[in-house]
Amino acid sequence: MDQKWTYKKSFLTLLIVLVIGFIAQYFSGSGGVVMPSFPANLIILLLFTGYLVFTYFAFRHTDIIAVFTGIPLTIAVISAYTLLSLIMGFTAQEPHDNELVNRLGLTHIKTSYPFVLSTIFLLIILGYSIIKRLTRKLTLRNMAFFLNHAGLFLIIAAGSLGTGDLLRLSIPVNEGSITNIGVRGDNHKFAIPFHIELNQFSIDQYPPELMLYDGKTGKALLEEGGQLPFIKEGRQGKLHDLEFTVKEYYDKAVFRDSLFIESPVFGSTHAARLAVRYNGSTYSGWVSPGNFMHEARYLFIDGKYVLAALEPKVLKYQSDITIYKNQTPQVENVLVEVNKPFKYEGWTIYQHSYDARLGRWSRRSVFEVSRDPWLPVVYTGIFMMIAGALYLIYAGRMPIRRTGA
Repeated sequence: MDQKWTYKKSFLTLLIVLVIGFIAQYFSGSGGVVMPSFPANLIILLLFTGYLVFTYFAFRHTDIIAVFTGIPLTIAVISAYTLLSLIMGFTAQEPHDNELVNRLGLTHIKTSYPFVLSTIFLLIILGYSIIKRLTRKLTLRNMAFFLNHAGLFLIIAAGSLGTGDLLRLSIPVNEGSITNIGVRGDNHKFAIPFHIELNQFSIDQYPPELMLYDGKTGKALLEEGGQLPFIKEGRQGKLHDLEFTVKEYYDKAVFRDSLFIESPVFGSTHAARLAVRYNGSTYSGWVSPGNFMHEARYLFIDGKYVLAALEPKVLKYQSDITIYKNQTPQVENVLVEVNKPFKYEGWTIYQHSYDARLGRWSRRSVFEVSRDPWLPVVYTGIFMMIAGALYLIYAGRMPIRRTGA
């Protein structure tokens, strides 16, 4: 190896590469590298792998291969790759108000020129290191090295080249309706190869919480620990120097003639009648968080306090769907919940959101439907790295055999 190729020279090289990448990114506008889709990305991967094999054996006795398989350049490349990955993790990957941030590619790091260049450098180093180790005697330790590095090569290569085939769509569906049209983040529409029918959308909520406000400043007056009492019929409690009792509570109610009456009709809201004792006096009235059809109701206490029912927090929401293909039901009454997606023919259907204005009365469910055909390759790389790591752990616990005197 060229002994003059030091850490300083390695980091300087990567700095120049990153600067070139950011300059190219800036003058390319706010876009980035357009990732190829299948089969172009597979052909590129095969050609790149063949290039690594050919150049390694053509130049394996030169300083070029020694530099690319040496520790200084490897650490420099990993540092650059890690730095850009951290920027991607801490920066929202969506258009920013600052045009410079957009033009430098910080809002789409994965397809930016600096990241793509550092990825290519890292793949070259991994490729040469793998080939170099495979040319040695076949041992379990060398196989563990191969599994670790080849697995990482697959993860990075598939994760990068697979971006062109990754499709993530937002599909809104109304109850009783059926569609196969999704919208990508750039507002382009795509037709997926099956239809989704929304049979029913439902939301489960916690009871509303009771909040006390300062009647003059409007400031929330939280108890120590910030715990708020749930509103339940018959509940008694104390907020600051107020004593309250929930006389009545309706999960679904409508306001009629100065009071709430229980009713399950569309648009009904939560409501509770409170009795409050403060400073020797008793106050009574209704509180309600209100909704798109009913105004919020508050209980005013002696001009000093205001009691309010907060908008109930969502416990869970789910969609009952049927999957159609060629106008024929394929899977019926599938429940899709948050963190409980449904997979169908390589596609994953996630429960994403709903009509927040209507809340629990929403008749629309918004799904996120994604397809990543390169994901099995990434999983293969992960399992290879796990297998290599397990062997290294096992080998590290084996007793060292000493020979000789």
